[in-house]
Amino acid sequence: MNREEWHNNSLDGIWKMECEFLDQIFNQGISLETKQQMQFHDYIYRHCSSFVNNGSVRAQDPGKHLYESLTIFLTARLREMAAELETITEYEELLIVYHRKWQPYQKACAELDLMCRYFNVNWVKRERQVGHSNIYEVYPMAMHLWMEHVFRPIDRSLVDAIIRQRKYASSLVYEVLQSIVQLYANDVRQETTVRDKLINIFGMESGVLQLYAKQTTELFERILLTKRYSALKPFLKYACLAMPEIEEGEKFKAFLKSHIAPQLKDAIAKSLGGKDYVQAICGLRHGPLERGLREHKKLLFVIDQVCETAINSCEINSKMTATELLVRYCHQLMTTKHPSEEALKDELKRIVEVVEFIFDKDLFLMRYRAALQNRQINETSTSDDLEVTMISLLAKRFGHEATTNLSKQLEEMQKSNVIKDQFDSYLVDRDIKLGYDFRLKCFNARDIASNIGLILPFELQRTVDIFRAFFLNAYKRRKLEFNIQKSSGEIIINIDRSSPYFVKVGMLQMALLLQFNQKDRYTVEELAVSLGTQIETIIPILEGCIRERILVCGEPLTTNCTVEVAREFTRRKRHLNINTVSTKQRKIEPKYHDKELKEKRSIQLRCVMVRIMKKRMTMNHIQLIGEVIEELKNHFKPDTRLIKEEIEYLIEKSILERSDNNSYTYLS
Repeated sequence: MNREEWHNNSLDGIWKMECEFLDQIFNQGISLETKQQMQFHDYIYRHCSSFVNNGSVRAQDPGKHLYESLTIFLTARLREMAAELETITEYEELLIVYHRKWQPYQKACAELDLMCRYFNVNWVKRERQVGHSNIYEVYPMAMHLWMEHVFRPIDRSLVDAIIRQRKYASSLVYEVLQSIVQLYANDVRQETTVRDKLINIFGMESGVLQLYAKQTTELFERILLTKRYSALKPFLKYACLAMPEIEEGEKFKAFLKSHIAPQLKDAIAKSLGGKDYVQAICGLRHGPLERGLREHKKLLFVIDQVCETAINSCEINSKMTATELLVRYCHQLMTTKHPSEEALKDELKRIVEVVEFIFDKDLFLMRYRAALQNRQINETSTSDDLEVTMISLLAKRFGHEATTNLSKQLEEMQKSNVIKDQFDSYLVDRDIKLGYDFRLKCFNARDIASNIGLILPFELQRTVDIFRAFFLNAYKRRKLEFNIQKSSGEIIINIDRSSPYFVKVGMLQMALLLQFNQKDRYTVEELAVSLGTQIETIIPILEGCIRERILVCGEPLTTNCTVEVAREFTRRKRHLNINTVSTKQRKIEPKYHDKELKEKRSIQLRCVMVRIMKKRMTMNHIQLIGEVIEELKNHFKPDTRLIKEEIEYLIEKSILERSDNNSYTYLS
């Protein structure tokens, strides 16, 4: 036996083992179990690579042997089928037998193709790269053989049967039409589209294409209504080739939208908090339906449209918007310890994914920044790394320009820590003892005008004066302003000296309660004068302290009523937190007035339009609006009316000029 004969006998031995599995798939119609699949895949690998280190054997020859063996195996089976089909003269019987032969063959070929993945991506790919265009992957090769040996000999009879039986056996005809669509879709030599080929075969007046369209529409709706989303991928793979209107038209998209929109709305309505809300959105975007539509981007985009509409039009439980809910959920995650930091990072990614659908992204970022500052001031964040991760995720999705203020907020906190260390050294060098823990936070002031006037008690004023002297000496070009609204602390209440209470309070609460170190009772007017602030400002503070039974008042609060210390104040807990007074300055998420937000957006719109026009010099109205919306999509979704107002403003300022053909020219 020469070397070539020994080589062929070895491959024939492997092929015999492979034939046992092929017999089970094709003759017995039994799918391979997982263990059998692994064995078959191993045989395919050995068949293609057994002689890879043998210099006397061409590297592609074992794969060629497998390809030829599979071709012979399938051809023999198909010729038997074709011989049986050619003897049938009745139209209905022809359709029945054809479909009965096709269905198990197609299923077996799909399974064989899956088992031959290694063969397809290695041997077949290499052959086609060197120019062997007559070599196909296993499934297209099997479809090509069916086309040559089964379909073409009876194609005229089959087409006549389809046309004649379309009114009497529509379901059977549709099944046969699906097989024909698959055949032409897998014919790599086909120069025309599947749609055009069907028109050439059946014509537009035969009613066959109308039947196919009707049955396809009903099947699509049935798959969605029964939620068999796993069937969408194989169904759409070929249906979209025969009916381009599935992706290009609006009918299928409209039904898809009407199917998923109520489901998402119900899921959002049932959500109990941020976690459920995020899960409702991401569950739709990454669920079975998304996997079924993944290969068809235009249909997949419908899911994003539904999510966008739901997020921007619905209030959660009629209490808050998506922006408010997501900011609160982020705040909750950042202030709660979690067993797995990786799981928390994954949840932050999901939140950012949902934020991408919000029109007013700039409003979300403003409120998130306010919540971040609140965590920094109160030292409630569980991890600085997670804060950095969240800002990085936002910057990656919306751009560094949109998240500049968030990054600056972290930088300001780092600078604040440096100033605090310097102040601590300053106190040590001068042997100054404050008498309490002074936790300093320094940020660039942005709302000094909204700060309230307050005369601090002497216990606090001394520390303020010491820090002011240090800061103005170390940073001579900076201005110092203490933010009363955001300051807080802890005081000790010694009504009963044997059992003191440690109470967390805001700065206004602290200043007010420390007044009672001087005497036990004050009128409301006296307190206002002592604190140097308005009566309207301290009324909510007094109401909170009375509600907590630290202070008492025998009558409704007015200017002349008397407030005194509650001598019988008792609590089970020794550590209390009453820093929850509902005043305009004590909000984690401050309300930004529409006027302020509109002014900011107006400035952004003008800058973007000037930048675009300076680059293009001349643009028509529609193009300008489109580019402005695209430029600002990571900040907010501009209203067309607002864009037009800003265009008119730029025209008035002689920056733009309107031309006769509804276009604009940049002037300066």
